[in-house]
Amino acid sequence: MSKSHCHACTSLVLALAAPPLTAQRQWLDLLPQNAEVAQFRTVDLTPIVESVALPGEGPVRGIAHLNGVVWLARGDVLFAYDPVQAKVVRQRVLPEGLLGLSADAQFLYVLSQDAVQVFGATAEEKVRELALPAHEKRTLPTAIGCHGDSVYVAIGRRLVALDRQSGAARELPRWSTALQWLGSDGKVLWGGGTGDIRRVVITGAQDGEPQDGEHPPSLPMPVMRSSATFVGSRLLCAFDWVDGRGAMQHAAGYVRLDAREVPGECLSIKIYKDPSGMKYECGPKPLRNLALLKLELTRIAKDPSVMIPGPGGKRVMMPVTLEAYPGVLIEDLAAAWDVVTASGFSKVYCTQVDLERRDAEPPPPPPPPQKKKGR
Repeated sequence: MSKSHCHACTSLVLALAAPPLTAQRQWLDLLPQNAEVAQFRTVDLTPIVESVALPGEGPVRGIAHLNGVVWLARGDVLFAYDPVQAKVVRQRVLPEGLLGLSADAQFLYVLSQDAVQVFGATAEEKVRELALPAHEKRTLPTAIGCHGDSVYVAIGRRLVALDRQSGAARELPRWSTALQWLGSDGKVLWGGGTGDIRRVVITGAQDGEPQDGEHPPSLPMPVMRSSATFVGSRLLCAFDWVDGRGAMQHAAGYVRLDAREVPGECLSIKIYKDPSGMKYECGPKPLRNLALLKLELTRIAKDPSVMIPGPGGKRVMMPVTLEAYPGVLIEDLAAAWDVVTASGFSKVYCTQVDLERRDAEPPPPPPPPQKKKGR
Protein backbone atom coordinates (compact mmCIF):
# COMPACT_ATOMS: atom_id res chain seq x y z
CA MET A 1 0.00 0.00 0.00
CA SER A 2 1.32 3.40 -0.87
CA LYS A 3 0.41 7.00 -1.24
CA SER A 4 -0.14 7.59 -4.96
CA HIS A 5 -0.47 11.02 -6.53
CA CYS A 6 -0.86 11.88 -10.22
CA HIS A 7 1.19 14.90 -11.28
CA ALA A 8 -1.19 17.29 -13.06
CA CYS A 9 1.28 18.38 -15.76
CA THR A 10 -0.59 17.09 -18.81
CA SER A 11 -3.81 15.58 -17.53
CA LEU A 12 -5.61 15.51 -14.22
CA VAL A 13 -7.00 12.67 -12.18
CA LEU A 14 -10.23 13.91 -10.65
CA ALA A 15 -12.03 12.41 -7.67
CA LEU A 16 -14.67 9.80 -8.44
CA ALA A 17 -17.84 9.65 -6.35
CA ALA A 18 -18.50 6.15 -5.03
CA PRO A 19 -22.26 5.70 -5.77
CA PRO A 20 -22.13 5.88 -9.61
CA LEU A 21 -19.19 3.46 -9.94
CA THR A 22 -21.05 1.20 -12.39
CA ALA A 23 -21.81 4.10 -14.72
CA GLN A 24 -18.19 5.22 -14.43
CA ARG A 25 -16.89 1.81 -15.51
CA GLN A 26 -19.13 1.84 -18.61
CA TRP A 27 -17.04 4.59 -20.18
CA LEU A 28 -14.29 2.06 -20.83
CA ASP A 29 -16.69 0.03 -23.00
CA LEU A 30 -17.16 3.05 -25.29
CA LEU A 31 -13.50 2.94 -26.37
CA PRO A 32 -12.07 0.48 -28.94
CA GLN A 33 -11.13 -2.53 -26.83
CA ASN A 34 -8.07 -3.53 -28.87
CA ALA A 35 -6.53 -0.05 -28.75
CA GLU A 36 -3.64 0.78 -26.45
CA VAL A 37 -4.43 2.86 -23.41
CA ALA A 38 -1.40 4.95 -24.41
CA GLN A 39 -3.27 6.18 -27.51
CA PHE A 40 -5.82 8.01 -25.35
CA ARG A 41 -4.58 11.07 -23.52
CA THR A 42 -7.49 11.01 -21.09
CA VAL A 43 -8.50 7.40 -20.70
CA ASP A 44 -8.36 7.81 -16.90
CA LEU A 45 -12.10 8.66 -17.12
CA THR A 46 -12.27 10.04 -13.59
CA PRO A 47 -13.65 13.48 -14.51
CA ILE A 48 -16.98 11.73 -15.13
CA VAL A 49 -19.10 11.40 -12.02
CA GLU A 50 -22.25 9.94 -13.53
CA SER A 51 -23.29 8.85 -17.02
CA VAL A 52 -26.59 10.18 -18.41
CA ALA A 53 -28.70 8.87 -21.31
CA LEU A 54 -29.96 11.93 -23.22
CA PRO A 55 -32.93 11.75 -25.61
CA GLY A 56 -32.68 11.89 -29.38
CA GLU A 57 -30.19 10.68 -31.95
CA GLY A 58 -27.22 12.21 -33.70
CA PRO A 59 -24.77 14.94 -32.66
CA VAL A 60 -25.77 17.30 -29.85
CA ARG A 61 -25.87 20.86 -31.24
CA GLY A 62 -26.48 22.64 -27.96
CA ILE A 63 -27.63 22.17 -24.38
CA ALA A 64 -29.00 24.63 -21.79
CA HIS A 65 -30.72 24.52 -18.38
CA LEU A 66 -33.75 26.71 -17.64
CA ASN A 67 -36.14 26.43 -14.67
CA GLY A 68 -35.42 22.79 -13.95
CA VAL A 69 -35.57 21.74 -17.60
CA VAL A 70 -32.61 20.82 -19.79
CA TRP A 71 -33.14 22.02 -23.37
CA LEU A 72 -31.30 19.78 -25.81
CA ALA A 73 -30.81 20.44 -29.52
CA ARG A 74 -30.18 17.09 -31.17
CA GLY A 75 -30.77 16.05 -34.73
CA ASP A 76 -33.74 18.10 -35.97
CA VAL A 77 -35.48 18.28 -32.59
CA LEU A 78 -35.35 20.61 -29.60
CA PHE A 79 -36.09 18.49 -26.53
CA ALA A 80 -37.19 19.72 -23.09
CA TYR A 81 -35.77 17.09 -20.76
CA ASP A 82 -36.46 16.68 -17.03
CA PRO A 83 -33.09 15.58 -15.56
CA VAL A 84 -34.66 14.45 -12.26
CA GLN A 85 -37.37 12.26 -13.81
CA ALA A 86 -35.11 11.37 -16.77
CA LYS A 87 -37.89 11.95 -19.30
CA VAL A 88 -38.84 14.29 -22.15
CA VAL A 89 -41.57 16.72 -21.09
CA ARG A 90 -42.00 18.44 -24.47
CA GLN A 91 -40.30 18.83 -27.84
CA ARG A 92 -40.46 21.04 -30.89
CA VAL A 93 -38.84 21.50 -34.29
CA LEU A 94 -35.31 22.80 -34.01
CA PRO A 95 -35.03 26.56 -34.68
CA GLU A 96 -33.52 27.11 -38.12
CA GLY A 97 -29.78 27.66 -38.19
CA LEU A 98 -29.20 26.72 -34.53
CA LEU A 99 -25.49 26.58 -33.64
CA GLY A 100 -25.69 26.58 -29.85
CA LEU A 101 -27.90 27.06 -26.79
CA SER A 102 -27.75 28.93 -23.49
CA ALA A 103 -30.22 30.17 -20.88
CA ASP A 104 -30.62 32.49 -17.91
CA ALA A 105 -33.41 32.49 -15.32
CA GLN A 106 -36.03 33.68 -17.85
CA PHE A 107 -35.02 33.13 -21.46
CA LEU A 108 -33.56 30.58 -23.84
CA TYR A 109 -30.82 31.95 -26.12
CA VAL A 110 -30.39 30.35 -29.55
CA LEU A 111 -27.12 31.03 -31.37
CA SER A 112 -27.24 31.36 -35.16
CA GLN A 113 -24.75 32.59 -37.75
CA ASP A 114 -25.48 36.32 -37.46
CA ALA A 115 -27.53 36.75 -34.28
CA VAL A 116 -28.64 35.45 -30.91
CA GLN A 117 -32.38 34.75 -30.89
CA VAL A 118 -34.03 35.16 -27.49
CA PHE A 119 -37.01 32.87 -26.75
CA GLY A 120 -39.39 32.63 -23.79
CA ALA A 121 -39.13 29.84 -21.26
CA THR A 122 -41.24 27.45 -23.39
CA ALA A 123 -39.08 28.08 -26.50
CA GLU A 124 -42.20 28.84 -28.59
CA GLU A 125 -42.17 32.64 -28.93
CA LYS A 126 -39.16 34.71 -29.97
CA VAL A 127 -38.90 37.76 -27.72
CA ARG A 128 -36.08 39.66 -29.38
CA GLU A 129 -32.83 39.26 -31.29
CA LEU A 130 -29.26 40.35 -30.49
CA ALA A 131 -27.12 41.00 -33.56
CA LEU A 132 -23.59 39.61 -33.66
CA PRO A 133 -20.70 41.86 -34.71
CA ALA A 134 -19.49 41.52 -38.29
CA HIS A 135 -17.41 38.44 -39.02
CA GLU A 136 -16.38 36.38 -42.01
CA LYS A 137 -19.22 34.19 -43.26
CA ARG A 138 -16.94 31.14 -43.34
CA THR A 139 -16.19 31.58 -39.63
CA LEU A 140 -19.29 30.35 -37.82
CA PRO A 141 -20.01 31.09 -34.15
CA THR A 142 -19.32 27.97 -32.10
CA ALA A 143 -20.29 28.66 -28.47
CA ILE A 144 -22.72 30.73 -26.40
CA GLY A 145 -23.06 31.24 -22.64
CA CYS A 146 -24.89 33.58 -20.24
CA HIS A 147 -22.88 35.04 -17.38
CA GLY A 148 -23.64 38.14 -15.32
CA ASP A 149 -25.40 40.74 -17.46
CA SER A 150 -23.90 39.49 -20.73
CA VAL A 151 -24.29 36.81 -23.34
CA TYR A 152 -20.86 35.56 -24.42
CA VAL A 153 -20.31 34.23 -27.94
CA ALA A 154 -17.23 32.56 -29.40
CA ILE A 155 -16.59 33.26 -33.09
CA GLY A 156 -13.46 31.42 -34.11
CA ARG A 157 -10.91 32.54 -31.52
CA ARG A 158 -12.83 35.76 -30.91
CA LEU A 159 -14.84 36.14 -27.71
CA VAL A 160 -17.64 38.72 -27.75
CA ALA A 161 -19.83 39.92 -24.86
CA LEU A 162 -23.35 41.11 -25.74
CA ASP A 163 -25.41 43.15 -23.29
CA ARG A 164 -28.58 41.12 -22.72
CA GLN A 165 -30.88 44.15 -22.93
CA SER A 166 -29.29 46.57 -25.39
CA GLY A 167 -27.32 44.07 -27.48
CA ALA A 168 -24.24 46.31 -27.31
CA ALA A 169 -21.13 44.26 -28.13
CA ARG A 170 -17.62 44.44 -26.70
CA GLU A 171 -14.59 42.44 -27.75
CA LEU A 172 -12.58 40.44 -25.21
CA PRO A 173 -9.01 39.16 -25.57
CA ARG A 174 -8.83 36.32 -28.05
CA TRP A 175 -9.18 32.79 -26.76
CA SER A 176 -6.09 30.60 -27.08
CA THR A 177 -7.97 27.71 -28.73
CA ALA A 178 -11.36 27.12 -30.37
CA LEU A 179 -14.32 26.94 -27.99
CA GLN A 180 -17.25 24.58 -28.46
CA TRP A 181 -19.38 25.65 -25.48
CA LEU A 182 -19.62 28.24 -22.72
CA GLY A 183 -21.38 27.84 -19.38
CA SER A 184 -21.65 29.68 -16.08
CA ASP A 185 -21.90 28.25 -12.56
CA GLY A 186 -22.99 31.71 -11.30
CA LYS A 187 -19.49 32.70 -10.26
CA VAL A 188 -17.21 31.55 -13.08
CA LEU A 189 -17.67 31.36 -16.85
CA TRP A 190 -16.31 28.06 -18.15
CA GLY A 191 -15.45 27.05 -21.69
CA GLY A 192 -14.76 23.69 -23.29
CA GLY A 193 -13.23 22.31 -26.45
CA THR A 194 -12.07 18.96 -27.82
CA GLY A 195 -9.92 17.95 -24.87
CA ASP A 196 -10.34 20.04 -21.75
CA ILE A 197 -12.39 22.57 -19.79
CA ARG A 198 -11.07 26.01 -18.78
CA ARG A 199 -12.07 29.06 -16.79
CA VAL A 200 -12.81 32.01 -19.07
CA VAL A 201 -11.03 35.00 -17.59
CA ILE A 202 -13.18 38.01 -18.44
CA THR A 203 -10.63 40.69 -17.57
CA GLY A 204 -6.92 40.81 -16.88
CA ALA A 205 -4.87 37.82 -18.02
CA GLN A 206 -5.23 36.06 -21.33
CA ASP A 207 -8.61 34.32 -21.63
CA GLY A 208 -8.49 30.58 -21.25
CA GLU A 209 -5.02 30.33 -19.72
CA PRO A 210 -4.73 28.48 -16.38
CA GLN A 211 -4.34 30.87 -13.47
CA ASP A 212 -2.46 30.58 -10.16
CA GLY A 213 -0.87 27.26 -11.10
CA GLU A 214 -4.16 25.59 -12.03
CA HIS A 215 -4.45 23.11 -14.87
CA PRO A 216 -7.58 22.55 -16.96
CA PRO A 217 -9.62 19.43 -16.17
CA SER A 218 -9.40 16.92 -19.00
CA LEU A 219 -12.37 15.43 -20.80
CA PRO A 220 -12.74 11.65 -20.61
CA MET A 221 -11.41 11.28 -24.16
CA PRO A 222 -10.48 13.50 -27.13
CA VAL A 223 -13.78 14.45 -28.81
CA MET A 224 -14.92 15.93 -32.09
CA ARG A 225 -17.65 17.94 -30.42
CA SER A 226 -18.66 18.75 -26.84
CA SER A 227 -21.61 20.67 -25.40
CA ALA A 228 -22.32 21.51 -21.77
CA THR A 229 -24.55 23.35 -19.31
CA PHE A 230 -24.67 23.74 -15.55
CA VAL A 231 -27.57 21.99 -13.84
CA GLY A 232 -27.41 23.68 -10.47
CA SER A 233 -23.78 23.31 -9.42
CA ARG A 234 -23.14 20.27 -11.64
CA LEU A 235 -21.77 20.45 -15.18
CA LEU A 236 -23.66 18.23 -17.64
CA CYS A 237 -21.58 17.51 -20.77
CA ALA A 238 -22.47 15.77 -24.04
CA PHE A 239 -19.71 14.32 -26.24
CA ASP A 240 -19.46 13.19 -29.86
CA TRP A 241 -16.40 11.34 -31.12
CA VAL A 242 -15.29 8.73 -33.68
CA ASP A 243 -14.19 5.35 -32.33
CA GLY A 244 -11.38 3.15 -33.63
CA ARG A 245 -13.67 1.62 -36.28
CA GLY A 246 -14.68 5.01 -37.68
CA ALA A 247 -18.18 4.93 -36.17
CA MET A 248 -19.68 8.02 -34.54
CA GLN A 249 -20.28 7.64 -30.81
CA HIS A 250 -22.31 9.77 -28.41
CA ALA A 251 -22.30 9.92 -24.64
CA ALA A 252 -23.11 12.32 -21.82
CA GLY A 253 -22.35 12.69 -18.14
CA TYR A 254 -21.78 15.03 -15.22
CA VAL A 255 -18.19 16.24 -15.02
CA ARG A 256 -16.45 17.33 -11.81
CA LEU A 257 -14.47 20.56 -11.81
CA ASP A 258 -13.59 20.80 -8.13
CA ALA A 259 -11.26 17.85 -7.50
CA ARG A 260 -7.66 17.60 -8.53
CA GLU A 261 -5.97 14.28 -7.77
CA VAL A 262 -6.38 10.99 -5.94
CA PRO A 263 -6.65 12.06 -2.29
CA GLY A 264 -4.84 10.50 0.63
CA GLU A 265 -3.71 6.90 0.98
CA CYS A 266 -4.55 4.42 -1.74
CA LEU A 267 -3.66 0.96 -3.02
CA SER A 268 -1.64 1.23 -6.23
CA ILE A 269 -1.88 -1.43 -8.95
CA LYS A 270 0.49 -1.19 -11.93
CA ILE A 271 -0.53 -2.92 -15.17
CA TYR A 272 2.15 -3.66 -17.75
CA LYS A 273 3.02 -6.12 -20.50
CA ASP A 274 6.17 -8.17 -21.02
CA PRO A 275 7.01 -10.88 -23.60
CA SER A 276 5.14 -13.52 -21.57
CA GLY A 277 1.92 -11.50 -21.26
CA MET A 278 0.14 -9.15 -18.85
CA LYS A 279 1.63 -8.59 -15.40
CA TYR A 280 0.43 -6.72 -12.32
CA GLU A 281 2.04 -5.15 -9.28
CA CYS A 282 -0.25 -4.82 -6.27
CA GLY A 283 1.63 -2.41 -4.06
CA PRO A 284 5.18 -3.82 -4.21
CA LYS A 285 4.06 -7.42 -4.89
CA PRO A 286 4.41 -8.75 -8.51
CA LEU A 287 1.60 -10.99 -9.79
CA ARG A 288 1.58 -13.09 -12.98
CA ASN A 289 -2.12 -12.99 -13.90
CA LEU A 290 -5.57 -11.67 -13.03
CA ALA A 291 -6.47 -14.73 -10.96
CA LEU A 292 -3.54 -14.10 -8.62
CA LEU A 293 -4.42 -10.39 -8.55
CA LYS A 294 -7.94 -11.23 -7.41
CA LEU A 295 -6.66 -13.55 -4.66
CA GLU A 296 -4.31 -10.84 -3.40
CA LEU A 297 -6.98 -8.13 -3.48
CA THR A 298 -9.51 -10.39 -1.71
CA ARG A 299 -6.93 -11.00 1.03
CA ILE A 300 -6.16 -7.28 1.35
CA ALA A 301 -9.88 -6.36 1.46
CA LYS A 302 -10.21 -8.40 4.69
CA ASP A 303 -7.27 -6.63 6.36
CA PRO A 304 -8.45 -4.00 8.89
CA SER A 305 -5.58 -1.72 7.85
CA VAL A 306 -7.28 -1.18 4.48
CA MET A 307 -9.90 0.97 6.22
CA ILE A 308 -9.11 4.70 6.31
CA PRO A 309 -10.97 7.77 7.69
CA GLY A 310 -13.76 8.91 5.39
CA PRO A 311 -16.35 11.72 5.32
CA GLY A 312 -17.82 12.52 8.72
CA GLY A 313 -15.22 10.43 10.52
CA LYS A 314 -16.66 7.16 9.18
CA ARG A 315 -14.03 4.60 8.18
CA VAL A 316 -14.13 3.51 4.55
CA MET A 317 -12.13 1.17 2.34
CA MET A 318 -9.17 2.92 0.72
CA PRO A 319 -9.42 3.67 -3.02
CA VAL A 320 -7.50 1.76 -5.69
CA THR A 321 -5.47 3.40 -8.46
CA LEU A 322 -4.85 1.56 -11.73
CA GLU A 323 -1.74 2.64 -13.63
CA ALA A 324 -1.70 1.38 -17.22
CA TYR A 325 1.71 1.44 -18.91
CA PRO A 326 2.31 1.55 -22.69
CA GLY A 327 1.37 -1.78 -24.27
CA VAL A 328 -1.74 -2.22 -22.11
CA LEU A 329 -4.99 -2.40 -24.10
CA ILE A 330 -8.36 -0.92 -23.17
CA GLU A 331 -9.71 -4.44 -22.62
CA ASP A 332 -6.84 -5.18 -20.24
CA LEU A 333 -7.61 -2.06 -18.20
CA ALA A 334 -11.33 -2.95 -18.11
CA ALA A 335 -10.58 -6.52 -16.96
CA ALA A 336 -8.34 -5.26 -14.14
CA TRP A 337 -11.05 -2.75 -13.09
CA ASP A 338 -13.63 -5.57 -12.87
CA VAL A 339 -11.31 -7.70 -10.74
CA VAL A 340 -10.77 -4.79 -8.33
CA THR A 341 -14.50 -4.20 -7.83
CA ALA A 342 -15.24 -7.94 -7.61
CA SER A 343 -12.70 -8.13 -4.78
CA GLY A 344 -14.72 -5.70 -2.68
CA PHE A 345 -13.17 -2.31 -3.43
CA SER A 346 -15.78 0.33 -4.25
CA LYS A 347 -13.67 3.31 -5.35
CA VAL A 348 -11.39 3.07 -8.38
CA TYR A 349 -9.19 5.59 -10.18
CA CYS A 350 -7.28 5.18 -13.43
CA THR A 351 -4.17 7.32 -13.32
CA GLN A 352 -1.73 8.02 -16.13
CA VAL A 353 1.96 7.28 -16.33
CA ASP A 354 4.67 7.78 -18.94
CA LEU A 355 2.75 10.76 -20.30
CA GLU A 356 5.57 11.78 -22.61
CA ARG A 357 5.16 8.46 -24.49
CA ARG A 358 1.40 8.73 -24.92
CA ASP A 359 1.17 9.93 -28.51
CA ALA A 360 -1.77 9.69 -30.89
CA GLU A 361 0.30 7.37 -33.10
CA PRO A 362 2.86 4.89 -31.75
CA PRO A 363 6.48 5.65 -32.69
CA PRO A 364 7.92 3.70 -35.66
CA PRO A 365 9.90 0.53 -34.84
CA PRO A 366 13.71 0.89 -34.68
CA PRO A 367 15.64 0.03 -37.89
CA PRO A 368 17.11 -3.48 -38.13
CA PRO A 369 20.77 -3.82 -37.08
CA GLN A 370 23.34 -3.39 -39.82
CA LYS A 371 25.33 -6.48 -40.80
CA LYS A 372 29.06 -6.16 -40.30
CA LYS A 373 31.25 -6.40 -43.38
CA GLY A 374 32.76 -9.81 -44.06
CA ARG A 375 29.80 -11.75 -42.62
